[in-house]
Amino acid sequence: MMDFMGNRSKLDAGWGFASCPAIECDDWRQAQIAMERDNFQCSITGKVKFEQEGNRLRTVFILPSTAVMRESAEYENPQAYIKGVQKDFLGVFKRGLRFLGEDSAVSSKGLDGVLDILDSCCVLWELDEPEDEIKYQCSCYTFWHYCKCHHSLAYSIKKKGVSIPPIYDITNIGSTRKRGRPTKPKGGEALGSKR
Repeated sequence: MMDFMGNRSKLDAGWGFASCPAIECDDWRQAQIAMERDNFQCSITGKVKFEQEGNRLRTVFILPSTAVMRESAEYENPQAYIKGVQKDFLGVFKRGLRFLGEDSAVSSKGLDGVLDILDSCCVLWELDEPEDEIKYQCSCYTFWHYCKCHHSLAYSIKKKGVSIPPIYDITNIGSTRKRGRPTKPKGGEALGSKR
């Protein structure tokens, strides 16, 4: 599993990309929206040894998925449920399938349960050779396909101080106004001209 996750981005691995991934308007928007979500606020930090780097310890961030956040609302203590899911995920991520032999509750889940554990969270860690805007690598499918995702861009903005270009900043979008009909509306003749 650690071979699948890897420890370097596709750009670092020399897969033939000449430049860093292009960050578009929608990427900036999705990253800013992701920073406001509850799952971004519930991320935890852990230490993981990467065997490819001679068992070097790396700091990783474990971000629960939106599905886990929805499921947590059904429990009396949502924070405890989220921490339990993150703990199971970190155990499988650190030790691979060897982790399943240690805990009978986890090993009784079977293959589908293990896949659910692996889909329950994303792991982010710092790139050895960071790109211009992307400073973290993510384990989600989007990152592995495009070398960028809203998780990695959001963490780069929050932790590494990557600045959002002013034209893509969405803090001023959606200004608040009073509810109800606007005062003194004028007809727009949407159904045709007045006679």
